[in-house]
Amino acid sequence: MKYFVTLLFFILHSSSLIAQDTSCGLVWGQIIQLSHDSTTNNNLPEMAAQGDTIHVTWRDGQNAYKLPYSRSTNGGASFEPTRSLLTGTIFGSPPFQKIVANKNTVFLFFCSATNWTTPIYLMRSSDAGSTWSYPTPITTDSVTQLLYASILGDTVGIIHRENYNSLNWKLTLSTDNGDTWINPRSSVLTTGGEKVAIGSKNLHRLYTLGETYYRKSSDLGNTWSDSIQLSTEDVYASLESNLGVATYANSDRIFTAWRDGKYGGGFASSVLLRYSADEGNSWSDEYWVNETPDGNLGYGSVATENKTTAFVWSKSITPSNTRIQLRYSLDSGNRWSSICTPSDILPMQNQGSPVCAVSPSGFHVVWERRTETGGWGVFYRRGALITQVPDNEQTLPDGILLEQNYPNPFNPQTAIGFSLLAVSNVTLSVYDIFGKEVETLIHSRLMDEGRHTVEWNAEGFASGLYFYRLTAIDEKNKKSVLTKRMILMK
Repeated sequence: MKYFVTLLFFILHSSSLIAQDTSCGLVWGQIIQLSHDSTTNNNLPEMAAQGDTIHVTWRDGQNAYKLPYSRSTNGGASFEPTRSLLTGTIFGSPPFQKIVANKNTVFLFFCSATNWTTPIYLMRSSDAGSTWSYPTPITTDSVTQLLYASILGDTVGIIHRENYNSLNWKLTLSTDNGDTWINPRSSVLTTGGEKVAIGSKNLHRLYTLGETYYRKSSDLGNTWSDSIQLSTEDVYASLESNLGVATYANSDRIFTAWRDGKYGGGFASSVLLRYSADEGNSWSDEYWVNETPDGNLGYGSVATENKTTAFVWSKSITPSNTRIQLRYSLDSGNRWSSICTPSDILPMQNQGSPVCAVSPSGFHVVWERRTETGGWGVFYRRGALITQVPDNEQTLPDGILLEQNYPNPFNPQTAIGFSLLAVSNVTLSVYDIFGKEVETLIHSRLMDEGRHTVEWNAEGFASGLYFYRLTAIDEKNKKSVLTKRMILMK
């Protein structure tokens, strides 16, 4: 029992982790304020994960419009001091900015928010954000807004408004890591909120014109497939669609999400999700991400990394009180976590514009918030999978083995395997995060040597972290105790 209590103490009181919210299978780190308090909004924070280097930038009206930037080189455990990437003021207002990264290069795009005669500029870093290239224009249009950016390998693209007098959006691409830029023949898109993500075989495009639609291109945007309507044709319009593409095994799995009011609670009270596992040819049934249609839901984003996908959004409790919420999947969208609330330990003052990213170290969320001083700040928090938190689990030298349950995470059934070297008296119990025994699967039973399997049905239990402990006493009265963790995810 002493070992078990020590293990719980380590997880709950580690100096680098704060476990206010483990119900969704994550241990959340400290909330870090990246910006100073500003009297103007630190609007639209953007983030990119490059392995365990996390890049964050945002708009700041009190920073002389010099493009503030901060990075973490240790997976979000800490951040370097914020610095300005522009040496002088080149715009009359904070620029719109987007940041993306591949294995070797970070791309930072930006343009003026009010000066309609400026192009989109690009700054690149080939040393994970330590140094940056001089700003270089990559468009000739008098653009008015930078909407979206996507990257896969050496191919990177942006969606931007064509010019001040046009409501159309335009696609600009590079296939050589940003050295040269092209506009496909069909680069002028629609008047909806365009998103284009780069996949292994196709460009995947999402847009809204009252409802949410999908198209794809196999020739870098020169031609596009017919539209597929993803949202339901009803009295409610779909809003601010988001797009994520998980690329693995030379195939794409496409995730889309949008705000909708079809389940009641207001015109933008639900986050709805669909995904395609076959390059956009067919789509899953609609999945209701936020589960309850209460509160007005705000801007969100999608992040993918291999088979891991995360969605983040803001939920208004009252007009000025808001929470940031997140759900994730570890198996390509087949199962989803319960709702996480990374902003839970902060007052709910005007929190919004959340962006998420996925990296080997976990899930990363950045958002803006009105601070206690009345100003605005940009905040960051990391959520690590509980299974990634180290402990002192052991296999005893005499060969007694307690296996990891499978599947894990699970809902609601899982199997626990263990092996005995000799006939033993066995007890197998399940504990919650507080060390309380919640179920005994085997109670003081004499069992033969060899491998055994026991199933646990957790139908009546809440989602979260659980421990299972095997106690075995052999014929020589030698006692062995082994403990492992498992995650119930409903």
